[in-house]
Amino acid sequence: MKLLVPVFFGSFSLASSSRFDENKRYQRKDIRDDEARLGLQSLGFSLLENSDGNGLVSPVSLASILHLLAAGGVGDTRSEILEKALGINYKKFFKSDYGRHQYSWVVEPHNCIMDTLTKNAKNGAYEFKSYTGLFTNLDHDDVINPCKDWTDHSASHQCVIKKDFIREYLGENQKIDFEESYDVLEAVNAAVNKATSGNFPNFLESIPPNTLMVALSALYIESNWYNMYSNKVFDVASAGEIRRNREHYCFRGSTSKCEKPLEWLKSEELPFDVYDDGSAQIIDLKLKSGSEDDEIIYTLVMPREMNTFDPTTISARLERAEKVWQSQTINDKWAVVNIPTFEIKMKDDMIGQLRKMGIHAPFSPKNADFSHLFTDHTDSPYLKVLQHAATFSVSKDGIKASAATAAVFATRSLNTQDGKMIYVNKPFYFMLSSRSSGKLRAPLFVGKISTLV
Repeated sequence: MKLLVPVFFGSFSLASSSRFDENKRYQRKDIRDDEARLGLQSLGFSLLENSDGNGLVSPVSLASILHLLAAGGVGDTRSEILEKALGINYKKFFKSDYGRHQYSWVVEPHNCIMDTLTKNAKNGAYEFKSYTGLFTNLDHDDVINPCKDWTDHSASHQCVIKKDFIREYLGENQKIDFEESYDVLEAVNAAVNKATSGNFPNFLESIPPNTLMVALSALYIESNWYNMYSNKVFDVASAGEIRRNREHYCFRGSTSKCEKPLEWLKSEELPFDVYDDGSAQIIDLKLKSGSEDDEIIYTLVMPREMNTFDPTTISARLERAEKVWQSQTINDKWAVVNIPTFEIKMKDDMIGQLRKMGIHAPFSPKNADFSHLFTDHTDSPYLKVLQHAATFSVSKDGIKASAATAAVFATRSLNTQDGKMIYVNKPFYFMLSSRSSGKLRAPLFVGKISTLV
C-alpha cells in the first residue's frame, strides 16, 4: 500500500531533533506546513503516475474537498483520507475523532495557502478566485441543523463541533430540493462556472436522485510572466527557429506529423533557474506574484526517459534543485528558454484513482462513516461521486488555469546549466505552485504533456 509522504521527507522530519520531538503530542507549525505542502505535491504527482497520455489535476482544489470529507468523517473514513491522500500524520493530531480544535490544526496549512493567494490577488499581483459551497437536501435537516433533536450533554458537545465545522470548513451553505433534478444541476453548474470564469458550464452532467449533499470547490488563477528588467519575457518564435531547433520533437506523437508545428515561445536572455540531475532537467519560470516572499512558479520537469520516470520523485528532485539555486547568484543563471504553448482540459471521477492509493472507506455504503456531517445513520451516507476537472493554458502573456471538484454524497439505496539555449522539446511534467519564503511549494496544478494536437 503506497503512502503519499515520500521516504526522504519522513527521514528529514524524524532525524532533526530541532524540528520534531517524538515525545511531543503535536508537530510544530512549520513541520505541519511542510508536511501539508509535501502531501499536496505527492497527491498530485501520484495521481499522474498511471497516466499514459496527458494529465492534469489541481491538488489544492482536491484538498479543499478532501479536508471537508476528513473533518466530517470518523475512523477509517477520516484516517484514510488524511494519511493516504493528504499525507498528514493522523495520529499526531487526534486522541479521538471528536475534536474540532484539533482538526483546525490539520486544515490550517491549507487555509494559509488559500489566504495567501487571495491576499496577493487583492493587491493586484494576479487574478485569483476561489469558491467553496455546500448544497444540501431539504428533507435531511440533520445536515443543516445537526442539533435539532439532541438534548443530552454529550450530544450537545458534538452539536457545537458540527455547527463550527459547517461554518468554518464548508463555506456557503444552500438548501436545495434534489427531487427537482434539473434545477439542482443548473444551480450547481452555475456556481462552478462563475467561480472558474466560464470554463465549466456543464461540470456535472447528472445528480443521482438519492443525493443528500453536494460539496463544491472551485478556483481560477491568471498570472503574467515576471521580468525584473522589462515588460516582455516571451515572444512567439519564428517558424524557421522552430524547425531548426526543436530536435525533431513537436508533441504530435511522431515526427511525420510535424509539418504544422505548435506555436513556440522564445525568451530573452534572462536569469532562469535551471537544474539537471542526470535523469531529468528542471526549469523554474516565475510569474507575477504578490512579493518576493510569496511567488507563483511554473516548473517544468523533462525526464530523459518519460516511460521509466517516476513522477513521485519530483518533490525530492525539487528539494535538491532548490538548494543549488539558493547558492547561486543571478549572474550564474542566464539562459534563453524555449517552451511550447498549449491548452489542455481534463475531467474525471477521482474515486477510481483514490482507490488505487488505498482509500476505500469513504466510497463504501457499508463502511463510510460521516458522523460529523450526518446525524441520521439509517441512510448510510457515502461518497458516490468525486468529480474533478481542470484547465491549463500557457501563452506568451502568462498562464491561466482553473479547477473544480465536487463531492456527491448519496444514501445506500544535481548539475546546473548556465548561459545555454534550452528547449522544452520532449514530454514533460509541469507544476504551477505558490512558494512562500522558507516553506515548501504548494502545488496549485500539476500536469503531464506527452502530445499536443
